[in-house]
Amino acid sequence: MSSQKVSSLTELTTPASGDMLPIVDISNLSQAATGTSSRITFANLTSTFPTVPVSVANGGTGSVTLTSGSVLVGNGTSAVTLVATTGSSSFVRATSPTLVTPVLGAATATTLNGLTISTTTGTLTLANGSTLVTSGANSITLTSTGATNVTLPTTGTVATLAGTEALTNKTITDSTNNVMAKSLKSATTTVDVSAATAPSSGQVLTATGASAATWQTPASSVGTDGWTTVSDSWTYASASTINVPSGAASTYAVGDRIKFTQTTVKYGVIKTVADTLLTIIVNTDYALVNAAISSIYYSRLPAPVGYPTWFAYTPTYLGYSANPTGSAYFSVVGRTCFVDTGSLTAGTSNAATLAIGLPTATVSPYAGQWGAGIWYDNTAYGGAGTHTISVANVRIDCYKTTNQTSDWTSSGTKIYKTIATYGI
Repeated sequence: MSSQKVSSLTELTTPASGDMLPIVDISNLSQAATGTSSRITFANLTSTFPTVPVSVANGGTGSVTLTSGSVLVGNGTSAVTLVATTGSSSFVRATSPTLVTPVLGAATATTLNGLTISTTTGTLTLANGSTLVTSGANSITLTSTGATNVTLPTTGTVATLAGTEALTNKTITDSTNNVMAKSLKSATTTVDVSAATAPSSGQVLTATGASAATWQTPASSVGTDGWTTVSDSWTYASASTINVPSGAASTYAVGDRIKFTQTTVKYGVIKTVADTLLTIIVNTDYALVNAAISSIYYSRLPAPVGYPTWFAYTPTYLGYSANPTGSAYFSVVGRTCFVDTGSLTAGTSNAATLAIGLPTATVSPYAGQWGAGIWYDNTAYGGAGTHTISVANVRIDCYKTTNQTSDWTSSGTKIYKTIATYGI
């Protein structure tokens, strides 16, 4: 066969397994120092090629095809795993990656930078530009019983309902707030009011020292009309008694003049004072009735504006079958009572005695135990008669003579007129 260039030979596109190729076997040096000429069949040549897919051991991937855009993930000596990708641009690496507008799914991690994440569901929403920062290594539990919207101050500490906190520079303006305090703050001290008992009507909180105060009835000032205003509440008890708040004895005294309104203005005189009850001397000019009492005043002056000075009363009598007619009158100055019987008209006698009842009891017959008057007996007018104040019988015992014998005529008419005085 004539010599030809290799490039001039006919190309064999589908070699058979028995086709042969010349080859220099460099491992056999029997013919030349550079190797021995030999031949190799196509079958022997291809038997050393790796099979498809090329295994990882032979430098392949173990896969026949690779999905477009997938990432190959090593799997030891097994075929690589194809992982689909999302998004665009660079891959994320472990150190300081920068993520641009990533969309994160549900987190399954239990910690994030040391922050424990629970598996409970819920939503945490922060406004743009806001920061949630805690201070102090303590647990925080926020408990709500419904949808809650709380506006927090820009700085400071939030107060609690049950805790003990000191509030500074706070102003309570809403009229629906009830303020309960055990102490009040002055410029230099704290005034404790927790020991103060419940107040009664009209009392005011009064300091009893630099750091204590109690409820007390204020010391009333006397008006220009001579009357002192009473802020206490008075109520009807009987025709001669009035209910008042406890502690009356520290305000009122026997002989005090009183003024009050029961539809119309009424006046009277205090007879006795108990802790919660005032007894007055009954008069027929201003009857105490079962009705509300308002516009209350009292006075110790002899003649406050409007005070009538003299009051009419209806005495009891002794020695008459038909009592005298008309009214007797009394006036109280301090603790002295004056009784005037001069307006009485003679009644019908049935005994040798004559006595006229007093408007109120006497505590002592000290002044006016003895007295004088004029008398009329049947048809005779007498001159000076005498009388004594009976403490036991609360009456004026009247006589025609100074020897004080019971010598009145037991028939006809009689009367004794005098101004008697006695202590109450």
